[in-house]
Amino acid sequence: MKNLFLYSLLLLSSLFLISCGDDDDNGADAVGTLEIFFEPVYGDSGDLINRTSNFDYPDGHEIRIVVSELFLGDLKVGTGSEEFILSDIEYIDLSDPVLDQSSGLTDKFIAFDNVPAGAYNFLEFGIGVPPALNAMNPSDFGSTNPLSQSSLYWDAWDSYIFSKLEGRMDLAGDGSFSHLFAYHSGGDEVYRILQAQNFPVEIRSGETTRIKLTIDHNKLLVRGADDYMDIENKPAAHSTGHLDIMNYLADNYGSAFTLQLLTD
Repeated sequence: MKNLFLYSLLLLSSLFLISCGDDDDNGADAVGTLEIFFEPVYGDSGDLINRTSNFDYPDGHEIRIVVSELFLGDLKVGTGSEEFILSDIEYIDLSDPVLDQSSGLTDKFIAFDNVPAGAYNFLEFGIGVPPALNAMNPSDFGSTNPLSQSSLYWDAWDSYIFSKLEGRMDLAGDGSFSHLFAYHSGGDEVYRILQAQNFPVEIRSGETTRIKLTIDHNKLLVRGADDYMDIENKPAAHSTGHLDIMNYLADNYGSAFTLQLLTD
């Protein structure tokens, strides 16, 4: 695969309201497929996360990323005046990705069929569950919807678990990695919307367009040499008392994601 474009995603403070276009605008009955492949890495090396891979942390210790999961809400492509909703909600497990050596892509992907053919210039999605859906609960959804999973819902907080980031730190420096950390986020306050602007996505009738979305887990946890998640002293977030940690991580998604439009 050859990379044509590299784009960062902007963290939006509010949802863009864009009217839906008619089918005729993008060609009636002319549809294609959009595939989004995820590349969960750690740091500039581009090494994939793995429960047995060690990564340097700014505090001098090593960490491992064991679990990385998240909801993606309101996925859409659009132009300045029109939009097409790809999906209201998706759930992606990025843990332990497997790389296909021939394609250079991982086994973590989402495919969207029947996307109206046409030229789009932005891709947008939310990190977490949009407020309207988050106001519901698992019993409101059919079994094929990821929101039907009770294990992804906080009853005590009336919210879905938007994301999970779990791992281990080697505090002793002996390879034991016995210090566990687990950051779970949820609640409307930590829902974030990301948009890749001026991102030329062309959907051609009967063809497949591929995008690679890289998420750097180092940038989720680290903003700078002296600004990073204190894993040693704050190893957990899973309640309303940890909103500071949840917001810190949620605000980092904009810099952690990059997009590449792929071609053969």
